[in-house]
Amino acid sequence: LGPYHLIRELGKGAFGSMFLAERRGKFATTRVAIKVLLGQQAYEIIAKEAQVWVKASGHPNVLPIMDADVYESLSVIVSEYLEDGSLQGWLVNNGGSAPSLESAVAMMEGILSGLEHLHSTKIVHCNLKPDNILLQKEAPRISDFGLSRVVSDSKINRIGGILVYMSPEILLKGEHSELGDLWAASVIFYQMLVGQLPWFDSDTNSLMAMIVLEQAPALPSGFSVQVRNFITKCLDKDPLKRYQSASQMRSALKSCIANTLEVVKPGQFIEYDPAWGWITGEFVYIPAGQFMSGSENGDGNEKPVHRVIISNGFEMGRCQITQRRWQAVMGDNPSYFKGDDLPVEQVSWLDVQEFVNRLNANSSKYFYSLPTEAQWEYACRATTTGDYAGNLDDMAWYVSNSDSKTHPVGQKLPNTWGLYDMHGNVWEWCSDWFGSYSSGALIDPSGASSGAYRVFRGGSWFSPPNLCRSAFRSIYTPNYCLINLGFRLVRVCR
Repeated sequence: LGPYHLIRELGKGAFGSMFLAERRGKFATTRVAIKVLLGQQAYEIIAKEAQVWVKASGHPNVLPIMDADVYESLSVIVSEYLEDGSLQGWLVNNGGSAPSLESAVAMMEGILSGLEHLHSTKIVHCNLKPDNILLQKEAPRISDFGLSRVVSDSKINRIGGILVYMSPEILLKGEHSELGDLWAASVIFYQMLVGQLPWFDSDTNSLMAMIVLEQAPALPSGFSVQVRNFITKCLDKDPLKRYQSASQMRSALKSCIANTLEVVKPGQFIEYDPAWGWITGEFVYIPAGQFMSGSENGDGNEKPVHRVIISNGFEMGRCQITQRRWQAVMGDNPSYFKGDDLPVEQVSWLDVQEFVNRLNANSSKYFYSLPTEAQWEYACRATTTGDYAGNLDDMAWYVSNSDSKTHPVGQKLPNTWGLYDMHGNVWEWCSDWFGSYSSGALIDPSGASSGAYRVFRGGSWFSPPNLCRSAFRSIYTPNYCLINLGFRLVRVCR
């Protein structure tokens, strides 16, 4: 197509297609993205978009235009090709939301910086959405100016774009302005934080009514008051009560975040509890966040896959409880395999409750417990989405490498958050009664209200790989003991 060699189709819309292409010169080959429009108005549409895009280019958070022309009777517009995909793909790869508050803030700052540039040149994007924000590594670059317009003395009056990102004034009056772009950015920020849109309904009229009339659901309590107040102001129904410019919004974001980002980072070692002499490093911090729990490729009790929000950070034992720790608290050692640094095993769920009760009776600083299933899987995954948190042979003692016995804790590689042996060595009791999963999103689930079976997770030295998966669930009665079943603890400050 002219000087470009088409490689493959990247996407298709109602009026044309996007292609990956190469421009092959004598000294270099450049990869580009080419939008090809069809139909009688293709020439006029490309001409208008090109004029706006040229004006918009020249900022690190705006994708630059490279060419716009007619080749072989086809109207095309050419831009830089970014291999790292879109914000939409980034969200999908991270389970629907940003992997951390810090990453969501960094993404939002880049988007607002790009909008600040556009608005300074009198351009309103009019169609901001995750698909139109491309990534260069993790730096956002605003693209697709097909609906964008240069602001004149009068407002832009028309309905266009994706409904879920439209502001109330656009839906009510068809009025596009800079505030409409800021609203769309706010919806995207909410989506990055929570993993879902503030309003959604399959019925168009119902969705429009929700956006116009209903307040956005409050962020979970795990977010600071400053962050929750920020998003509330961003999504106020009255445009005059919102931030009035991208620069104002950026400043407010920086101000509220500066005092609320966790001082303790994921995996950071936590101080000891003087009541029991836990040494520094035995507990690590697990941040608030969310993940997709379960597996569509696993057993029936792992389905349906569903979103889980962990609204508050907590501390988790870096390793499984050792026989040395058990004996110091309980005065005996029920384990089959003996060794101070081996994980304790042959302890029932009821035995563990007695251990926990003794800790709590003597600690004025922390409250100890078994993790919930949700906490356990969230911590095990540590932002990963596959079957394991890494390479199983590097991280786990399981049937293929254990020599049919337990091993001292902490010898294999930890996961991203510094937790050892989350896969293999010994199974780990969780606090929950066993219950079936539901399809809806859950905040801090704690299992069934009653039952006959408690849950344990993670696999053991005797387990095949399938049983060591992050999503795999196993159950037994609370008085059950095994030579490959132990536990680790979580704790929160009193």
